[in-house]
Amino acid sequence: MLVAHAEQVTEQSTEGFIIRIFQTQKQLCSKNEMNGFVKAFSESPEALSSGFSKIDKIMKTLFVKRLYLYPRFHCTIVEELERRAPDVDEFHQELSPKMKVWTEFYNVDDFDAMHAKNCLLFHVS
Repeated sequence: MLVAHAEQVTEQSTEGFIIRIFQTQKQLCSKNEMNGFVKAFSESPEALSSGFSKIDKIMKTLFVKRLYLYPRFHCTIVEELERRAPDVDEFHQELSPKMKVWTEFYNVDDFDAMHAKNCLLFHVS
């Protein structure tokens, strides 16, 4: 499993949830049935150093034990990135009727807030 924007992964994020499921399934299955790995990439390494033990929290969330820091211009990284582009599969889930109602509710709420803001701006000016 490849994770982009590793600096944004938290235990509460969608990526963190998916990785927990992946690792749990990996532990439940025998080694012959399911094998896999997690690699995470970050475009902003400075974000990894901000905050208290941010890297440690991210590594725990990703279930990784080792951290390797390579600059993008490192020759082996460039070769690996150019060798083969990743295959991306996108899945789209249709919304259930209840989910559609909530989506419309949020749209109306956003519209009301925007309309109220425009009315206030109109009356002030």
